[in-house]
Amino acid sequence: MRRISRHAIAACATTVAVLCGPAAAQAATVTVDHGCYFKQRGTFKLNGFTPNSTVQVRFAGRTLSGPVFADGTRTGGFLIPPLSRNQQRFTMSASDGVHQASATVNATKVFGDFNPSSGRPETLRVRILVQGLGAVLESLHRNPHGAVYAHYIRPNGKLKANRRLGRLSGVCGSMLTGRIRLLPYSSELGTWRVYLDTNPTYKRREGARVSVGFTVR
Repeated sequence: MRRISRHAIAACATTVAVLCGPAAAQAATVTVDHGCYFKQRGTFKLNGFTPNSTVQVRFAGRTLSGPVFADGTRTGGFLIPPLSRNQQRFTMSASDGVHQASATVNATKVFGDFNPSSGRPETLRVRILVQGLGAVLESLHRNPHGAVYAHYIRPNGKLKANRRLGRLSGVCGSMLTGRIRLLPYSSELGTWRVYLDTNPTYKRREGARVSVGFTVR
């Protein structure tokens, strides 16, 4: 048996933790519109900066300069850079020369995978990874830390079974199982597809899902 594919959704996600200044009532803050992004573009908001001053926002090697509104706020967009790892952490900082604030921004890829990728289908034990699916769920206003189910689709396109694997956790909602049987059902020759989402039963249409595939020879 060999693994034939891994299905990935769009690839980036961020989250933020706000650090406050010395006086809580006057504190400058940086916030973003979602706890975790899986898309490349995010939106930030500044609060508590000097009205009508110029603020500089630095993120991932880029600097944005612009005026602060009369109420001490400013909004803008930012782009997540390409990732070299499955999940990375960046810092966004803002300063108007008087007030400073910073935020941690986490970014993630979103995909499903398993390892090892070859062996006898009747006995192969693997670790199944669901990376960053919680970011997609959160963008749809759904629980980013829900239980994950595997929906096994046979080579003939029919559902074999639904199987609970575990629960998403962490800032962007990921899951890595212990060693479990990849195919705990009777083996059939051909290409299998396993859809991974948070639905206890299989749905043909689902906006928050990753998948893995393998071939039994």
